Amino acid sequence: MRRPIIVLMSTLLLQACGGPGSVVPQSSLSSADKVMDAAMQAAMPDVALRLATEQVTQNPQNAVALARQGDAYRAMGQDAAAQGAYARAVAIDPSLQRAQLGLGALLLHRDPAQAEVAFRRVLAASAQNPQALTGLGIARDLQNDHEGAQASYRAALAVAPDLRAAQVDLGLSLALSGHGGDGVTLLRPLASAPQADRLTRDNLAFALASTGQSAEAASILHEEMPDDAAARTLAFYHTLF
Repeated sequence: MRRPIIVLMSTLLLQACGGPGSVVPQSSLSSADKVMDAAMQAAMPDVALRLATEQVTQNPQNAVALARQGDAYRAMGQDAAAQGAYARAVAIDPSLQRAQLGLGALLLHRDPAQAEVAFRRVLAASAQNPQALTGLGIARDLQNDHEGAQASYRAALAVAPDLRAAQVDLGLSLALSGHGGDGVTLLRPLASAPQADRLTRDNLAFALASTGQSAEAASILHEEMPDDAAARTLAFYHTLF
């Protein structure tokens, strides 16, 4: 079951696991930090990487700058470089939440047990961190601990009720654990919202398929992909129930 879950649990990790500004209040940031955050939010990670690299060059022990390097590398799809930057940041300052969140997000699909360790380190210092709670939920789902995952998502939502990443992942987790009806109830309004993304709609399709509502699931998939791919995807979903 592990590979199918890994495929299905592609999540909003940048938002859920330590996006810009999620750890440090804006009022305490330097001008350079604010520019880097703005660059990340504007989908210009190359600009953020250049500024962070300048800071690291000036001070190789600057753990925050190393973590920002990791964020930029991760946004650019350079996972090996990102992991190296995060690892250096954690070695300098193990309590740095930004680095632990980024490291956890990178490890999720390769080593969810180690990702769980990274998220737990954040929670040890900040027990109600919604990004870490959501990341912990994903790590638990990837290890087939759906009950534990759902507890983590609900804890995240108790702190941040509008955190869509936790909502979407909770809906998928419910479907994966045999509670597809509850998953559909949660995911349907999220998938119908104007800002809904493909991940949310695909997760709704999976939840619908898990409850035998294959026609509606197929309709959603056909909107996202060619007919042959939609048919293969739906057939794949049915192998999981």
